[in-house]
Amino acid sequence: MVRLTFEPSDAGRHSLVIRCIDPSGQESLPPFEPVVEVSFPSTFVPFVTRNIVMNLQRLRVEKPGLYRWLVESRGQTLATIPLRVTLFDESRSAIGPAG
Repeated sequence: MVRLTFEPSDAGRHSLVIRCIDPSGQESLPPFEPVVEVSFPSTFVPFVTRNIVMNLQRLRVEKPGLYRWLVESRGQTLATIPLRVTLFDESRSAIGPAG
């Protein structure tokens, strides 16, 4: 989930692009392109938030390493979210988390 915060000057429609970049720098999934509508209920509200939820169940990751989720708007990167992928070692599961 990505939570976005908007100020009154941000009111309107915002097109975003969310990309998953694999350890070699290639896109590992098709880009997700949500559109967010931002409005304010009154002039007394200093900010509003909107959540973007992506379902990653059944996501197949081909190789371990550091993946990056990029949140972009109008060609500019707004945020980068790291995701470290490791191989699960069955023999280590009895002594603690893989790392």
